[in-house]
Amino acid sequence: MVVRAVRRIGRAQLLGWMVAVATGASAGRAGAQSLSLGLNAPGDAALVVPSSEVLGDGTLRSALTLVTSSEPLSLVLPSLDRDSVVEQRTELALGASYTSWHRLLVAVTLPVVLAQSGEVSAADSTAPRVASGRAFGDANLTLRTFLIGAAERRLGLSVQGDLWLPTGSKQAYATDDLVRAGLVAILGGRSARHGWSFEIGAQSRREQSFEGVVPYRMGHELVTGLAAEFPLDHAATLWVGSEIEAQSAFTNGAQLFDPRSSRGVWLASLSWRARGSPLRLTLALGPGFGEGAGAGAWHALARAAWAPVVAPPAPDADDDGVADAEDACRELAGAPSADPVMHGCPDLPKDEDGDGIPSELDACPRAAGLPSAVPNRHGCPVVSAPEATSPLVPTPAAKPLAEVDAERIVIHQQVQFETGTSALRPESAEVLGQVAEILRVHPEITRVEVQGHTDEVGTRDFNQRLSAGRALAVVHWLVQQGVAAERLVARGYGSDVPLATNATEQGRRTNRRVEFRILERADPTRAEPGTPESEASP
Repeated sequence: MVVRAVRRIGRAQLLGWMVAVATGASAGRAGAQSLSLGLNAPGDAALVVPSSEVLGDGTLRSALTLVTSSEPLSLVLPSLDRDSVVEQRTELALGASYTSWHRLLVAVTLPVVLAQSGEVSAADSTAPRVASGRAFGDANLTLRTFLIGAAERRLGLSVQGDLWLPTGSKQAYATDDLVRAGLVAILGGRSARHGWSFEIGAQSRREQSFEGVVPYRMGHELVTGLAAEFPLDHAATLWVGSEIEAQSAFTNGAQLFDPRSSRGVWLASLSWRARGSPLRLTLALGPGFGEGAGAGAWHALARAAWAPVVAPPAPDADDDGVADAEDACRELAGAPSADPVMHGCPDLPKDEDGDGIPSELDACPRAAGLPSAVPNRHGCPVVSAPEATSPLVPTPAAKPLAEVDAERIVIHQQVQFETGTSALRPESAEVLGQVAEILRVHPEITRVEVQGHTDEVGTRDFNQRLSAGRALAVVHWLVQQGVAAERLVARGYGSDVPLATNATEQGRRTNRRVEFRILERADPTRAEPGTPESEASP
């Protein structure tokens, strides 16, 4: 029985010790509470409210920020006397950030307490006295990722995670004396004439209390903030801004938004940046509010930042690194190319003889031929003996597979593709060959839109990409047959323009098609340069 009781006591003590470590409620750590303001990563316009912007690919930025705070820790004792535990405090924060792919930001900030002072301990003081010498604060690691945004990043949503390491001095109120973390969502927007951001999230803090006329409770916090800035001059070199951020504890018995467990700051700022210069200088001043640790009576900040301005990435629908304005295949991921017709398009299969059949499938890769159902003749020239015909009986002409009218090149046989892909089937060569011949004998047709259409099977995005890829495959085939690329434009319509119902297999087969719409014709009566008008007239 005694042994069991001792074991129970041991287990209870062990559990209590583990809880104390996890919550930071150790009596030996009294006074372990960081009073530092949470500064932004270098490059952000505001000082304490983070920006949703993540601009730059391999861009390095840095900043030095000087912070002076008045009465960041002041308690009202049970005797109703005010105890200014930390009366004045000056910090210097060194920060650096690095952005990649216009989507990921990594930053580190290290605060250093330069000087601080406090009143001599009162008889009923409940907080340890502050050390007056220099001391490091908790190092802050930041990771921000851009999630979604409107065109040219005028509106964006990002998520930021923070990690604070206990590198600071407990005696200087520069550390929570434990690893802590934070996570916020940031919505923001920017144009040439204004910028704004809004944050909401939470961060972990040491749970601790200072006794006063009412207990000052500290714990995990809800974080909210709002910032905005506007230029004062036409050249947008001088900016005025305002920002407000608040943290309110919601654990350790604290009531959310209770002034004794909340802290915040409201800053007005003035920033200068010469046009084209990476140097940005900012001055800010404002009151603190709430009575929680770190609130302060007022705060003054000065920042010098080396922050190159990076333009938002150009729209790139297929995310292949080629801007839509230059991408010949906006909806198909490809690669850069010196050929404007292929710039941003996927690589075509190799076709050494130019017969439209990829060399890897061509039985005669170096001799142009025709498709064949016989594998060892597929892509080979056709050699056949002439048929004997009677001179008195004319051979009936075969109906053409392609004809031209006023608005279209009409085809009487569907262009065939491998199921679910943009790979042309061999049997498509004959009808496409007649389309190429029509374009050769009708040079007045100067611009043709090759349209790809699908049925409604599959998602809308998949059908859009499939139809665009099929139209592009037809354009590439015709270019290989000698049709000038500038006469052709590929466009996918997905399932948006059906010819028949998609409720039946026959209707879906009809809707899966390629069409050729004539966009431009040259004036056949227009005289060529150097041709007399009399010769050009009918």
